Amino acid sequence: MHPTKSTSVKFRLTPFLLIIACACFWGCGEETQKCAYPPPVAIFSDSMSFINSHSFNLENRNATESVTFKNELQLQLDQSGCDHIKQTFQFTTTKPGEGDPNWFFLTAQQFEYISSLSPKFISLSSWAEMINLNASQFRIGEPLEIENGFFVKIDKIDSGKNVILTAELSEGLYKSSNQ
Repeated sequence: MHPTKSTSVKFRLTPFLLIIACACFWGCGEETQKCAYPPPVAIFSDSMSFINSHSFNLENRNATESVTFKNELQLQLDQSGCDHIKQTFQFTTTKPGEGDPNWFFLTAQQFEYISSLSPKFISLSSWAEMINLNASQFRIGEPLEIENGFFVKIDKIDSGKNVILTAELSEGLYKSSNQ
């Protein structure tokens, strides 16, 4: 079964490209091999007032960035790729009260929160909007093609009083429905 393609956000510049552009604006590293995309760079830093702790590790073309925000939201951001890129945002947050929340809206709220912290992160609000607009098309753990060759996969892990929400943003890793 191929992921379905959403046409509701085709009129926008792909939010994924906005994130990449913003990351490069903050300082792309020197490339050691010919790749379509530059090596991953840290998006956050210890000097940001809304961050309690921060670390960044780059090995080859694979980066892991861990952040704990002042509101106790934890983010692990894994970035990898050369000609096909993948960013995985793993949010650890307090599980909402009773009932089964809409995990897609809850994931969008995490992107919206981070985008509100600094103009540097405004592109993340595009992801929040895209997730909200397409929430009815998402299925937990299944990639959804949001634009030709660009996919989002949202997953969750119940962890007692917390929940781990994962949003994988990728280009070229899944088979497009247009192929």
